[in-house]
Amino acid sequence: MNEHERPSQLSALFDGELPVEQAGMVIRRAMKDGQMRASWGRYALIGAAIRNEAKLTITALEDSELVLVDAA
Repeated sequence: MNEHERPSQLSALFDGELPVEQAGMVIRRAMKDGQMRASWGRYALIGAAIRNEAKLTITALEDSELVLVDAA
């Protein structure tokens, strides 16, 4: 997987559209790649917001890391 394929691979993973073998590869890659893990977190947050499950509020962006606060 090259750098340009990563966002589409993550998106497909979250949409349940990746074959199991590719999903495993994307997950292993994300475990080793901090930038990919950050993207993973953003995808998860966006998905939760779309499903109206978001219980967290973004309060700041520090050093490319989201700072989240419980909104409940």
